[in-house]
Order: sequence, then C-alpha cells, then structure tokens
Amino acid sequence: MPEAYLELARSYRNAKATRTGSKTKRNMRLHREVADAITRQLIQDKRLLNIRDLKPSHYVDAALTMAQGYQAEALIVEADNFREYHLGEGPGSEAPNHYTISQKNFDWLEEMTDELLLANATGLHGHMINVVIKVYLQQLAAQESGASSSD
Repeated sequence: MPEAYLELARSYRNAKATRTGSKTKRNMRLHREVADAITRQLIQDKRLLNIRDLKPSHYVDAALTMAQGYQAEALIVEADNFREYHLGEGPGSEAPNHYTISQKNFDWLEEMTDELLLANATGLHGHMINVVIKVYLQQLAAQESGASSSD
C-alpha cells in the first residue's frame, strides 16, 4: 500500500482506538479549495476502501504526520506562496472547524508556531496547514492514479 494511504490507515485506526488522551481537537480554518478537496477525496476513498466512517479529521491528521519530515523553512515559503496566491479573494476560507488529531501532531503544530515566530513569519500558520493538507491530497491522488494505471 502506498505511503500516503498507509498514513491515512494509521490515522483512522488511531482515531478509532479507545485510548483516552492520545487525541485532541484543534481549531483550524481551511481554505474552501482545500476543504472541498478533502471532501472529494473522502468520498472517493470511502468507495475505494469500503470504509463508511472516514472523516476529514483522518486526512488532516495524516497530512500533519507526513509533514513533520519537511523543513520549517520550506513550509514557510510554501505557506507564503499560498497566501499570496489567494490574496484578495474575499471569503475563501471556511468557518473555523475542529479537527481531531493526535497529540503528537498537536504538539508539532505548536512547535511550528514557534518556528514561524522565530522566522518573523507570524500569520502564516493557517496557510501552512492548508499547504500541508493540499500536498498530502496530491500525494494520495498520485498514488491512487499510479496504482490504477499499473492494473
């Protein structure tokens, strides 16, 4: 199974685990483009994987886990590019929503807030989250299309 899908499976299993304290809710504002992409991927994967109770939080959590391998400087550049690309759009962001993520990912987001502060790049945190999720969804699409083209 491709890496992005393995991470989605891990996120799903961890969310379904009964352990308390291993999950936390985090308020995030996703751009409409990213939120819609999650919904499309979720519907597709529900059918492909035959998992009826996939949730957007599973994708957000998996994306954050995979992003921990990225350099903070690269994330800052991409977040700034995302912000610039969407500048002046008007109401492009969804209303804030709460996503259930692992405690490890919650802690990583807190560390990234500090990295943004050190880089004098405050205000990019939400854009960084959107970039991370967008890249993850692109990886899922590429892995799924690669699997179907090799059939």
